[in-house]
Amino acid sequence: MNAKKKISDYLSERWVMSLATVDEKGAPCLATVDYQWDGNAIMFAADSVSQKVANILRNPHAAVAVNELDKSFFQIKGVQMQGMAVEVTDPAAIGAHMQKFMSKRPELAKMPPNPNMAMKVFRITPKHAKFIDNTEHPGTYEIAEY
Repeated sequence: MNAKKKISDYLSERWVMSLATVDEKGAPCLATVDYQWDGNAIMFAADSVSQKVANILRNPHAAVAVNELDKSFFQIKGVQMQGMAVEVTDPAAIGAHMQKFMSKRPELAKMPPNPNMAMKVFRITPKHAKFIDNTEHPGTYEIAEY
């Protein structure tokens, strides 16, 4: 199986990632975010007043890590990728993303609406990604260019 297929399969089975952005001083910022993989890109939503949104709007370079760090060292698999975060403005794409998100997090439907929260949806299309698989041998990885 090629690296792109392994990456796609892995990302399709999960929905929580670590998102790295760059703040106004050039320092890295890390956030945990729910995501969806559509086979070509990662999509995620964030409150428009959050630090990660401010960072992305100023500098769209982003890095992502999805992994299984709670397992034994020799069972760890994961994906690391870099790309550009672009705001999604198509209402149909935003609606589809939010509907899928809510289906994964049904507990959120019980929360009262927050009129002060305005969500933005972003898409990260990878430039390149790395599939890490310590089950084969520690430090084993495959790189995919997009």
